[in-house]
Amino acid sequence: MFGVSGAGKTTICTRFVARNPSFLHITASSLLDQDTSDRPRDVSVVQAEIVKRVRSLRLTEARRIILDGHCVIRFEGSLFRVPSSLVSELRPSLIVLVDGDPDFIAARRASRKDRRSEVSAHFAAR
Repeated sequence: MFGVSGAGKTTICTRFVARNPSFLHITASSLLDQDTSDRPRDVSVVQAEIVKRVRSLRLTEARRIILDGHCVIRFEGSLFRVPSSLVSELRPSLIVLVDGDPDFIAARRASRKDRRSEVSAHFAAR
């Protein structure tokens, strides 16, 4: 499940999983939050780590996985487009792109000022 922050990906996934318990909803950022070691400073390394953790989760998780992530992220002040090759490495059975009205998305994002939705915030220097 891809889309910009505030498009409604998490809301859609949460509602779907509530009605379909054979699915597991995870966010890319929750996979990164598992890491307490030194933070990589290279966005490509971060994205490769997400792929690695999804693959590992598939080995132990009986439910089907819905990965909630962004196809364009802000990292250390710059925009980074997640390469399609990384998405291919996830071997998804389906890709869903969630979009919406830009004004609605901007309003949702503004209402979440306390929420860390950018990889740059996650990988800030300690």
